[in-house]
Amino acid sequence: MNIKFNKFIFYLSYFYYKMIIPFEIKKPKFKFFIYEIIYSFKKLFNYFDMFRYPFNDNNIITKYGKYKIRPKTTDAITISPAYERLDLNFTINLIKNNISKNILFFDIGANIGGYSISIGNIFKNKKNLDIFSFEPIEENYKLLIDNIKLNQLEHKITPVKKGLSDICESREIKFKFGKHRQICEITTLDTFF
Repeated sequence: MNIKFNKFIFYLSYFYYKMIIPFEIKKPKFKFFIYEIIYSFKKLFNYFDMFRYPFNDNNIITKYGKYKIRPKTTDAITISPAYERLDLNFTINLIKNNISKNILFFDIGANIGGYSISIGNIFKNKKNLDIFSFEPIEENYKLLIDNIKLNQLEHKITPVKKGLSDICESREIKFKFGKHRQICEITTLDTFF
């Protein structure tokens, strides 16, 4: 499949999905919309800055599902319906176009379940789709499990507390947004299956 990146289309769709957030967030609508606008403006000036959710909400409900998040972290942006929306739409369409086949969906680096929960809820009743969510970081993994239960997707999503790589080992991982370190199990797809 040959996909050409079009910068204009990307930015047009990026701002479109940011503007329709009030229709895709069920709770908390206004605060989340404000967060998305501030996040977008901060990204214009510092592409690598992941702006933390400034409010104390620990539950977000979107058109794709219910999420437990850690307040004042970047969890909120990763479960936003606007986050990586073109990628999510592409994935949804790819699954829809192949739904008559048996599908294994791997969410590698699942974090707290943004993709897994979205895909799981959209295809909740499709028996030929199974989701494996790989997340090696303990805090994220616990929230991933909470979000799977919150959305009643235990039959659809299998959480895996491992990272994927080309080798099997235990590896110390430094958290991207802090000074914490954790030993994580890393495996290969071949070894996992």
